Amino acid sequence: MTADRRERRAFARWSGPESGELTIGGETRPCRVINFSAGGVRLAAVGSPPLAPGDEVVLGLRGLPPLAAVVVWASDEGVGLEFRDRPQYVFR
Repeated sequence: MTADRRERRAFARWSGPESGELTIGGETRPCRVINFSAGGVRLAAVGSPPLAPGDEVVLGLRGLPPLAAVVVWASDEGVGLEFRDRPQYVFR
């Protein structure tokens, strides 16, 4: 990652891995966090059916309340989520 890209990030990032649960339309599946920030999270690929940009999900991580999020990108290698709640609330 270039220095220019790091400077454009709105929030600091922390690296995983951390395991959690992702709920999509009432179905819960395990997930693995690659990195996260107050604005969102990158997950390792989360299985089938695949997620698509715009999908609404809820992320469960140990020690935090359930985090509502939307898929902003998805590929065979992972998924990017943006949290719906204000970052100050997410990481109180």
